[in-house]
Amino acid sequence: MDTLPTMLTGVCEHVDRIEVRRYQDAQFRRIPFQKKIGAGLTYDEFEKEK
Repeated sequence: MDTLPTMLTGVCEHVDRIEVRRYQDAQFRRIPFQKKIGAGLTYDEFEKEK
């Protein structure tokens, strides 16, 4: 997530902003991780659990 943007902007004279997003399908991850990220909860349920 750091190397590719750095390499791609290496030839640029000016860079205003770089944004990198990572999406991960938690469906195949372990249950504690799914609970940690709020998988299966609504936004309000997740905020209440925080």
